[in-house]
Amino acid sequence: MKTFKFFVAAVAALMALACTQEEMDVLTMGSSEIKVPYEGVVKELEFKANTAWTIESDQDWVTFDETSGSAGDVVVTMTVQKNETYETRTAVVTISAGDKFTEITLKQGFATEFGSELVYDFDDAAHTVTYAVNTNMEYEVTVSEDAKSWIKYVPAAKAAPVAEVVTFEVAANPGKDRSGLVTVKAGDYAQNIRINQYGYIDMTEASAKYLANRQFIYDSDSWTYTDFAEYYLSFTSESGEAMTLSLNAETPESPLDAVPAGNYVVDASGKHPGKTFTIAALDGSVKYYTSITAGGEQKVIIDGTVSVAKSEDGTYTIIAGLYDDAGNIYRYRYVGAIAQIADDSFGANVTASMDGQYETYFSTKSNRWSVTFYINQKNPASDVYMTYFSVSLYASSTSTAEDGLPAGTYTYAQPEDNPESKYANGNLMAQPGDMTYFYGSDETGATVEYLEGSKIEVIKNADGTYDFKLDLKAKTWEYDDEYNQVTVVPEFTYAAEFKDVYVTPVVSNTTQPVPDVDTEFSSVMSSQYVALYFGDRWETGGATFVVGFNSVNGIYNLYLTLNQAASYTYEKNFNNRYCANPIEEGTYTFSKTPKAGEKSLVPVKLGAASYCYVQNGYTGTKLPITGGSVTLENGVIKYDIEASEGDVKCKFTGSHAATMYYARDYTKNAANLNIVE
Repeated sequence: MKTFKFFVAAVAALMALACTQEEMDVLTMGSSEIKVPYEGVVKELEFKANTAWTIESDQDWVTFDETSGSAGDVVVTMTVQKNETYETRTAVVTISAGDKFTEITLKQGFATEFGSELVYDFDDAAHTVTYAVNTNMEYEVTVSEDAKSWIKYVPAAKAAPVAEVVTFEVAANPGKDRSGLVTVKAGDYAQNIRINQYGYIDMTEASAKYLANRQFIYDSDSWTYTDFAEYYLSFTSESGEAMTLSLNAETPESPLDAVPAGNYVVDASGKHPGKTFTIAALDGSVKYYTSITAGGEQKVIIDGTVSVAKSEDGTYTIIAGLYDDAGNIYRYRYVGAIAQIADDSFGANVTASMDGQYETYFSTKSNRWSVTFYINQKNPASDVYMTYFSVSLYASSTSTAEDGLPAGTYTYAQPEDNPESKYANGNLMAQPGDMTYFYGSDETGATVEYLEGSKIEVIKNADGTYDFKLDLKAKTWEYDDEYNQVTVVPEFTYAAEFKDVYVTPVVSNTTQPVPDVDTEFSSVMSSQYVALYFGDRWETGGATFVVGFNSVNGIYNLYLTLNQAASYTYEKNFNNRYCANPIEEGTYTFSKTPKAGEKSLVPVKLGAASYCYVQNGYTGTKLPITGGSVTLENGVIKYDIEASEGDVKCKFTGSHAATMYYARDYTKNAANLNIVE
């Protein structure tokens, strides 16, 4: 019910009679009739009285919160109930003060079901709609002119005041979305009924490709590589409209038998979970995505749903409702067979970035390209399951990042030991040392080392895609519990040919020549670091950590071994695997003899690997830290260290952001962590 205020004017008058004065009771009303809505109302009646007053109604559907009171300013709340009848009704309210009274007539309209516009949303099939009408009046039904061809009113007898049913029929929609209005009118009351009927553009041609894990996705939440099957479907209509659907599903046992049935929603995470469809990436890094061409214009799809069903006779019913970035919806339908699902499941996705000139490594001043192949494929030549591998391709110094990865044949070669020697012109593939993959049924991690005779042929196609012919020879190794390098697979070959590969561009800062000189640090690629925890290695009552930072100032890599003074509790409070307890803040001073109560920067090796050095990524010079200190404070690391090797001596100062992401337990390898004498 709605609440209103109604003001009753009451005037107290003093009237003189003969030779004496006597107070007379007078009540004057400002209004004698009020109209109230049929749904009922709550009103506040305000008046003044100079004597006791009463208020009453001759109908029980009008009530008051107070029915009497003493003289003064009065506020009475009147409640009028909803009119459930089919007729207008009247009540008389009487206000009395002494010997005076006034009457207010309330008139309330009859009940009706008419109200705000009703909306029905239908698919393209035929439908029958019924609407219940409760009124004691004659009514009429009209259909808007633009909808008379497909909405038909079915008349019925009008026997008031009992409830009736209005029926109208909606024809099947053979075309695009449409909307019509049905109006039921009785006297001054009207009910609008909006009919929205979806239409589908029927696609007549369809084809499908199975892409497998063409896009390599790493799920940082579960620490696993996403396993998905991607299907790329293409459709056209007789009117020239086109649609492509990039559907992600869990990998089926027989992926070429059928497009997996089910309902697909937009892949908002970009990680290709099952039952999603892929949309275009803002950075252009996704080649296969859902799109439509309507009216000769390609639309940017941002949301929607796709359903896929397949009957026993092999007929597909594929329905898509897709929204573009302007909020428009496009609906498509395909009913028919898909003759064959093409196997395009080589599974490669490639990223490439030009890192810059490396004239110290190669006297030809080649530009180095970092290229990563995301495979997720079992090597046909050996029992090796490849997830990804990286190579460094050295091309002519005239190549630019804008031109893309240069075509040519890249053959294996070690970096030059002597910068003065001359290599013949050509493209060289240097030892990258960072190819990681899984092999065997237990997916054990290992590291690959390329061997002499490896080569990669790069072919750039006219449409901007690439063909790759790989003929790699390698062996694999890993570290044992004592951190010794152990060969796993003595030698294997990886031969594969990938066609029409989309190479994702990666933004990379071109490396500028940086000599080995005193340097002030100011930036880092990632301020979050992972610490390796070795327990209380030197029994000082503290704890020993190895931390590292990559691309400091865009060029330097460094490792630091810190021995904190305070004890440390390692607990698996990060993803139930690692420890998020931070390293002790303060200044760590260079020392080869860590002591109790002191924070030390310790020069160490883990097996043969140094873990206290600064390396120049341009020259390749690795300088062991020989003095100074570092300070951890409020998410920042400050440097004041010295590093030297032979005749090269440098001092590194400055600072950059640094916060620990988590610590990993390396205590089983603590015995192999030794101080460099």
